[in-house]
Amino acid sequence: MNGRHLFINPLVVFLGTWGVVFYLYNLCLSDVLSPLSDQFVYAAVGLMIFSACCFFVGAIIPSRGHKPTIPIDELSKVSLIKTVHRLFLIMVGLFVVTVVTYQGFPLLWIILGDARTYTEFGFPTIHGFFNSLLLITGTIAFWLLLNNQSKDGSKIILAFCIIVPIITLHRQSMVSLLLQCLFIFAAVRHGSAIQSARGVVIFLLTCSALFAVLGNIRTGDEALAGQASLLGAGQELPLPVLWLYMYLTTPLSNFYDLTIMSFEPTYGGSSLAGLTPTVVRQVLWGEPSQVMDYFSERTFNSSSYAFILFLDFGWRGVYFFTGCVIGYGGVLYNRFVRYPTLYNLLNLSILNHVVFLFVFANFMLTWGILFQFVIVRLLRRKLMRIGGTPKLLKSSVPGC
Repeated sequence: MNGRHLFINPLVVFLGTWGVVFYLYNLCLSDVLSPLSDQFVYAAVGLMIFSACCFFVGAIIPSRGHKPTIPIDELSKVSLIKTVHRLFLIMVGLFVVTVVTYQGFPLLWIILGDARTYTEFGFPTIHGFFNSLLLITGTIAFWLLLNNQSKDGSKIILAFCIIVPIITLHRQSMVSLLLQCLFIFAAVRHGSAIQSARGVVIFLLTCSALFAVLGNIRTGDEALAGQASLLGAGQELPLPVLWLYMYLTTPLSNFYDLTIMSFEPTYGGSSLAGLTPTVVRQVLWGEPSQVMDYFSERTFNSSSYAFILFLDFGWRGVYFFTGCVIGYGGVLYNRFVRYPTLYNLLNLSILNHVVFLFVFANFMLTWGILFQFVIVRLLRRKLMRIGGTPKLLKSSVPGC
């Protein structure tokens, strides 16, 4: 396994992100972070070990039915480009209709002094579909650019997919798109582990700066500094680093505080509510629980992927869900390493970005992310005919 493969390994992504979070948390630079108990640390370490076991079990499962049985051809790439153009036109149409209906967009509202916030922009449900379309279309456009397809409009499509989250102040969409592109880049570009690591660091610093700019527009730097209750060296942190530190550590603090609370389990009412229709949700669980009511620190409203799982089923739910996702990551990783088609690459990139964002929330249990997998599945025939990493395909797929 070379350095490039390490950066697209879901287990490495999972352990690496949480390792960084625990390290930053132990620096104790903010008074809002609760000291972690030994019992919690033991449970967390056990979860890491369990996830590693599940990954390796998934990685040894035979990848039947995912080996390309037909030659890799250029016609499929041309067909894919046409499909991306159609998806782009659908996105533009939806965005224009939304802007006209809502008389502007969040960044313009701020400039004009409009009291509305970014959460009020977009039609319910349809806007979630739009975000899914934006993420997968932008990711494929980025892959096309990496494969020297710059004359097919990919630059314009990618630029649109980046600009829209910025002017709508939708940080999650922006970060999700950039992360998926990062994992595409790590898989496609050939270089040493040091070169790959350098690219990852530069990318994360760029994300941090953009994250800080959008966050500052939404709340302001003075408000952030006051809410963070910084201690010692934390008071000297520059704004981008402060944003990153607080949003990386407060989800863990919120989750830890939940584990020592007394509450009635919701048995699916928290984790599965977002995937069920309103009528069904009310029949099964009644009125939806307000997850933020359990936050010990509501200013930084992130709670990690495990929060809603713990509300439903305690540590058993967290272990079970984590084992399923990381185990599936082992399956996808094995498929990509053996048969690096664009189909396998996109699936792996979507999952890796979700695992990376486990620090903030559980996006795996949202239709916005799941619909990306659906789109990739619908495009499977085209994507299985295209090499995700041409050099790897040449050596990995007999006859290609």
